[in-house]
Amino acid sequence: MGSAGAESQIVNVKAGTSLTDAVNMAQLKALGMTTDAGGTITNAFVAYDSANKNTIKLGGTAGTKLSNVAAGILSATSMDAVNGSQLFALTDGTSVTNSAYMRVMGAGNGSDNASIVNAVNSIAIGSRANIQEDPKGGANHIAIGTNATALGNANEVTATTVVGSNALAKGASSAFGSGASANSTYSVAIGANSLASVGGATAVGSGAQSVGYSSLAIGATSKASNDFATAIGGQANATAPSSVALGTNSVADRYNTVSVGAAGSERQIVNLKAGTSSTDAVNVSQLTALGMTTDESGTITNAFVAYDDTNKNTIKLGGTAGTKLSNVAAGILSATSMDAVNGSQLFALTDGTSVTNSAYMKVTGAGNGSDNASIVNATSSIAIGSRAKVQELPVGGSNHIAIGTNATVIGNTSPIATTVVGSNAVGYSASSVFGSGATANSNYSVAIGANSLASVGASVAVGIDTKAVGYSAVAFGSGSTASTDHAVAIGGNALVTAGGSVALGYNSVADRFNTVSVGAAGSERQIVNLKAGTSSTDAVNVSQLTALGMTTDESGTITNAFVAYDDTNKDTIKLGGSAGTIIGNVKAGVEQSDAVNVAQLNAAGLVIGSDGAVSNAFVAYDDTLKDTITLGGTDGTIIGNVKAGALTPTSMEAINGSQLFDTSTRMAAMLGGGASVNAMGALLAPTYKVGGAEVHDVGSAIGNLDGRVTQNSSDIAGILGTLASGSGSTPNPNPDPNPNPNPSPNPDPATTNPTPVNRNALVYDSADRDQVTLGGFNMASAPVRLSNVAAGELSTSSTDAINGAQLNTTNGRLSATENAIAGYQAAGLEFVMVNSPTDSGSKPSASGQDSIAIGSNAQAAGNNSIAIGAHSVADDPNTVSVGSADNERRVTNVAAGTKGTDAANVNQLNKLRDDVGSDMRSLQRAAFSGVAAAMAMPNLMPSAPGKTVMAAGVGNFKGYGAFGAGATYRSGDGKWLVNGAVSLTGNGDAGMRAQVGYEF
Repeated sequence: MGSAGAESQIVNVKAGTSLTDAVNMAQLKALGMTTDAGGTITNAFVAYDSANKNTIKLGGTAGTKLSNVAAGILSATSMDAVNGSQLFALTDGTSVTNSAYMRVMGAGNGSDNASIVNAVNSIAIGSRANIQEDPKGGANHIAIGTNATALGNANEVTATTVVGSNALAKGASSAFGSGASANSTYSVAIGANSLASVGGATAVGSGAQSVGYSSLAIGATSKASNDFATAIGGQANATAPSSVALGTNSVADRYNTVSVGAAGSERQIVNLKAGTSSTDAVNVSQLTALGMTTDESGTITNAFVAYDDTNKNTIKLGGTAGTKLSNVAAGILSATSMDAVNGSQLFALTDGTSVTNSAYMKVTGAGNGSDNASIVNATSSIAIGSRAKVQELPVGGSNHIAIGTNATVIGNTSPIATTVVGSNAVGYSASSVFGSGATANSNYSVAIGANSLASVGASVAVGIDTKAVGYSAVAFGSGSTASTDHAVAIGGNALVTAGGSVALGYNSVADRFNTVSVGAAGSERQIVNLKAGTSSTDAVNVSQLTALGMTTDESGTITNAFVAYDDTNKDTIKLGGSAGTIIGNVKAGVEQSDAVNVAQLNAAGLVIGSDGAVSNAFVAYDDTLKDTITLGGTDGTIIGNVKAGALTPTSMEAINGSQLFDTSTRMAAMLGGGASVNAMGALLAPTYKVGGAEVHDVGSAIGNLDGRVTQNSSDIAGILGTLASGSGSTPNPNPDPNPNPNPSPNPDPATTNPTPVNRNALVYDSADRDQVTLGGFNMASAPVRLSNVAAGELSTSSTDAINGAQLNTTNGRLSATENAIAGYQAAGLEFVMVNSPTDSGSKPSASGQDSIAIGSNAQAAGNNSIAIGAHSVADDPNTVSVGSADNERRVTNVAAGTKGTDAANVNQLNKLRDDVGSDMRSLQRAAFSGVAAAMAMPNLMPSAPGKTVMAAGVGNFKGYGAFGAGATYRSGDGKWLVNGAVSLTGNGDAGMRAQVGYEF
């Protein structure tokens, strides 16, 4: 649009979605494009050199620097870009000798050494792993993993522990996993990118966040964002203080509440025993005794009539020491931890293996090759233990970890590594496995505990013999089973068989969809210390129902009943009296939905007898639309005393009989012919006499006249023809008023025919000289040609005759116009078809200088602007608009732009998006490996004084794994504990920690 030097904008362009659609500025800016105030682009995208996408030529005149490039995979088949640090390691580094049980690669030249500042008895393992005490005086800190950082403050009794690439822990906190961050006193973060940012906060799971004081988040991307908040389950979210969100996608957003679902995704709490105390939860049977009814799906089909308000709106919880959860695998081992751990599983991994210190770490085994670990087709991976195996099918995976006798990792080239720790444990494709015989055989699944099983994507099984066999299912507790999608089973032998449900407590069973069970059939539990519900989906306690008038015996059985609506529509209430029920003492209603009493109905005109019978009736609309009223008289109903309504084009008032009679009378007067109106208001037909006949309607009268006029026209034409042929006589301007009724059959030509001179002369038809008939007086004669007629004047006042040449010119122009119009009507202008409305209000407007508006009601108000399409608006100068605000259009079939002022299409944006996505995935791989390293470092307690525990651990976050090994010694008097550990990621990054403790 526009021209060179005077380009125009195209505005109101809707975001393109198809490959040939135009794209708008918002889409380009979302991809990273920047512009100055004048619209000039101030940066540039990197594009392929051709559509083959096999070369990219960077545009810097002296070359282009690529910064922040993630480390690419180094393998025979890798096509990743590598960064400077990788090339430096290849050209100037020193490799570290590998053993049969562990393989570690590092620079070896000191460029990536770990560091410890101001701290004693501490361990830092990994490239740029860092322990820093400020001020000087802290001890026993551990940092393991690339860029792992442990920050102390010398005032903390407990040391800081960090395991994982880019993980961070401050002041007596613990962080395990790539990118994990525990940056406040006594906080714990376990899992890739997990965050515990406030004192006492605990976050467990990939992406879990605990950002409130003493808050707890367990589950992938779970979040506890307020003080004392608890979120348990994948994507569970507790945002209010002291709130609890229990179950996948549950939301707790009100203070001191427990939520088992979210708005629109609520769950039931099943197997609930009848409440007996004021703060007990009530079950359906108790509410049913009050009159509540439900359908087969559990939906309540009625509702109670409740008092307007209640007191008793507080609950004081009675728990003094909280609740202990058993069989929770991979619990935090610290002085303040209350988690249970399965130490025997990790202990078995270290039996028979010695750990010695080196620049990174070395582990030795039998040494004769008979029980070597193996790595097949995988790079940057770790296999530790007799016959431990990492196998990638086909070639291409990396960063896997297998630790333990017969521990097995089977990858599938997923960008996320697999981690397995435990004898005979098996992990498939981006899973994490901890425990003897544990199995996690689907993407992102986690199995922790001996013989635990997580068999479906994103499932978590924690505890001995636990099973999570549904998508995103969670099973916590020995023998617990979550067998369907999004199920959560917490407690020993807890069982969930219905999707989206939660079983909470030992032997609890949840077998109905999207419910929460705290017991089982025949073994129900009460929910006590339940605060009064305030929202529609809250549980209610006994005190709330008691305030409504409910009474119960000591067993919780309800001994009275409420008046209830018939269904949830609340439009009917059926009272239970066998002979009906009188509602007395009804106050006069004042609002639209208030009940009315008899006094109000009497005042409105209703007549009610002493027996309650009504002897009259009101007139009502047929329905709530109020567009019809049907009167109830069997033979119709007379409406009397109707005032005359307004007679206007917009009037909707009723008219009365006198108005209608007056209208009919006026109509009869206009018709004439004796038309009249009878007493019933009916219009009586007129009588017209035409052509000797009587007719009684206007149509018949006009038809009669039309027939006779047609006959007259025919007769006149015959007369004119006769005159034109010359066979008639010259008319006598003074005809005989009494012609002979019997003329002679042989008239004398000498007296009846005009002379030849008179016959050929052109004379007026009468003395009035207002008409000349060519061809004689006989109208039946042939028409006469008038030749040699000069061209007459063509003007609005001209009375000249026109000749054939003038008419021929006019006819030619008319024919051309008619042909053009017919062509436009049939096919439109050549190569243009416009379907325009006929109303003048839809014409386009081009009010700007040099502007163009095309389309119904299109408006081009800006100078040099163009508005294309119905209702399009171009009100800025030098712009092209194909729509208007909130009514944008797509511009489709747009070729890929090549110049700076060309439009770009969605294909170009998709390519740019793909390039950016590839860069982001490279960054993601590096971050996930660091989280896994933080999770891998073990910290186990010796069983007795004088004992030493050797332990190994693995961590996995979204498929990226790391290995950790450590030892803990307990002094002979049982008072001193000394612990040290190291870890290594699949990328070769290492970290270390050391701890000393004294018990008194």
